[in-house]
Amino acid sequence: MIDQNAIESPLAGKRMFPVYQLVTVLLSLMAIGGAFFLSAAEIDVAAKTQGFSAIIAVYLSVCVLLYFSQSRKSRRSDKGDKGVLLSDTAVDRTLLELDEASGFFSGSLRSDDALRLVSNKVRDVVPFRTIVLYLLNDSRTKLVAVHADGERSASHKGLEQEFYEGLAGQSYTTRQVEIDNYMVLDDEQEFGSSVAIPLRHGENVFGIIQLFFDDYFELDPSQNDLFESIGTRVAPLMLGSIAYERTQANALTDVKTDLPNERAFYLVLEDQVAAAQNDRAKYPLTILAMDIRGFDEINCTFGHAAGDRVLNFVAQVIKDNLRQMDFVARALNDEFLVILPTADKDKGQEIIGRIQTSITERKLAINDTQMIEVELHVGWSAFGSDGETPGQLLSLAQLRKEQMKSMGPSNVLWFPQETRSSLR
Repeated sequence: MIDQNAIESPLAGKRMFPVYQLVTVLLSLMAIGGAFFLSAAEIDVAAKTQGFSAIIAVYLSVCVLLYFSQSRKSRRSDKGDKGVLLSDTAVDRTLLELDEASGFFSGSLRSDDALRLVSNKVRDVVPFRTIVLYLLNDSRTKLVAVHADGERSASHKGLEQEFYEGLAGQSYTTRQVEIDNYMVLDDEQEFGSSVAIPLRHGENVFGIIQLFFDDYFELDPSQNDLFESIGTRVAPLMLGSIAYERTQANALTDVKTDLPNERAFYLVLEDQVAAAQNDRAKYPLTILAMDIRGFDEINCTFGHAAGDRVLNFVAQVIKDNLRQMDFVARALNDEFLVILPTADKDKGQEIIGRIQTSITERKLAINDTQMIEVELHVGWSAFGSDGETPGQLLSLAQLRKEQMKSMGPSNVLWFPQETRSSLR
């Protein structure tokens, strides 16, 4: 008799990329079809934006799940006991998969999702308990733990390290893999091993990945080459995810004022209107539309650089007089849009009064010799009494703003500067 166990399938030991790629192609076609259908649908821009965002999110999520599912099958035969590094074959396979992940997901994952992907891959090679991603803060003076995955990961997030402190700071300074076999892992004074791996872009280090191990796992310098290889393959994936996040943020941010832009306003307004519709009695909602009196005259007289200073001045005054829950965005030209959740008409008028009073009490130095008084035209609308859809509410608020323009002069007052203070 023929031993069935001795018959090897022609697919045994081979990775099922053809099936994986076929599913990916079909998923891509479905996403394209959905996008085409959505673009042809007779719905407003905000709804279309949400629909496109949903298609992208679903597409990326399914791709990640497919990738993880396929790659696990190819790793099962190579897994070793916990606490033991795997064979060279398994290590090479994992490193190859990190390369493939960097190529496949580059520029399409958020950094927290990218770290979870890295965690899933690297844990098959080295049995760490926690992985932490450190990036430079905005001033590039400290390392900040922006994401973590694994046991007690929440206790690591947000921690800061000076460049001369801790293993991550040491790795950033030396630009090399750093190992500590006797490190306090948490507030409960548990000890274990840890390794910090620099992430490089060219000659520069832009981040650190730190792995924490239990006390039974001892690291030694002979493993540095492995950790260097991991860092080399992880760096492009993390760098791409950071660039992706910045691109997404820029797509919803006004570059002149750093406020959310009009697209972001519509997304938030859609959500707030839906909440108000679900609970009309307990969830009043008011929106404001405002622009700057004589803004075109400021640009013509003093130049666009002065106009940009006025925009930032007004943006700051508005933010200073809003509640923490309120949302302000810059729309086209000199228009600002505000969402006031849980605010009825009376509360909205109170907030308008605060903004108007604050802006008339301040003067802006437009150049070395002149200052100007800035005034705003403001319109408002309240959910329910003035409309029940985002379009109705915004249209009425803008109409009231235009009516306010016709009630007063459009010129701007300017006069000699009495002090060198640009804002008082």
